[in-house]
Amino acid sequence: RLAFELWPDSDESQARTNLRKLLHEFRHALPDVEQFVDIEKETVRWISTGPSEVDVQKFRDAVAAGDLHLASHIYSGDLLPACYDDWVLEERAKLHAEVLDALARLAAESAKRKDHKATIKQTQRIIDLEPTEETAVRLQMEAHLGLEDKSAALRCYHHYADVLEHDLGLTPGEEIEDLYRQLRKGAPRRGGEHSPGLALAAESPFVGREREWSELAAAWESARQGRAHLVLVTGEPGIGKSRLALELGRSLRA
Repeated sequence: RLAFELWPDSDESQARTNLRKLLHEFRHALPDVEQFVDIEKETVRWISTGPSEVDVQKFRDAVAAGDLHLASHIYSGDLLPACYDDWVLEERAKLHAEVLDALARLAAESAKRKDHKATIKQTQRIIDLEPTEETAVRLQMEAHLGLEDKSAALRCYHHYADVLEHDLGLTPGEEIEDLYRQLRKGAPRRGGEHSPGLALAAESPFVGREREWSELAAAWESARQGRAHLVLVTGEPGIGKSRLALELGRSLRA
């Protein structure tokens, strides 16, 4: 299976040959490889108790332990960002969604405590990862208002509106528009007042992807009927590729 995952376009014989060659090079590059990888005739297994650290595993261990601050610190960016092989795309999307969820929970907790500076810091990380995540933008605006920084709140809105229009051809939602109108009138609600807080990133409204969604649904239906499909979602960083894949997974599990 490993050989096929790494070389999906090769037949079984060629894929196995490629894997044997790779493992041979691996042994030469890392003479004490047996401390890290258990290589048998039919299996290749990572030794989790070996003298090594894997950032992905540390991240997921921190999430499982409820240490969201540590988890968000460990996550430093997309998994293997220069690699677009099939085997890495799904795992990259999962990790992206997991860190968004962790950051959303941290931001919600900070907002509840009215720790506005922490809320701004955490929502900014969400926005850096997903610039069109409207709930994070709204919560960041409210945090700036909590610090009596109306100008910063307005900058948040205008930057978000520009990104949304440029990337998706959409306008901001009604709730954030209402907050913006109050800002323009000079009587905005204070940060945190009557705010429902930040829902998990994956639970914010999913809009503006009707054509892409239809194509994914058609590909899945074809695959269900026995016709194999590979769908590659591409585009500029942060426009919602991971969210699209996540929503498809949710729909299929429903």
